[in-house]
Amino acid sequence: MLNPKKIEQVIQQIQDSLPQGIKELGQDAEAKLKTNITSTIIKIRFSDSRRI
Repeated sequence: MLNPKKIEQVIQQIQDSLPQGIKELGQDAEAKLKTNITSTIIKIRFSDSRRI
């Protein structure tokens, strides 16, 4: 059976071995995704509140 803790350790080792540029690229993509999701949620809430 797969040990979830061991899988997390392997993933962490892979992440630690990545070059800094690759890590930053992933962080940048994550930040942009969070911004887009937040913006979309705000737009949905605003449009819903105008219908009331």
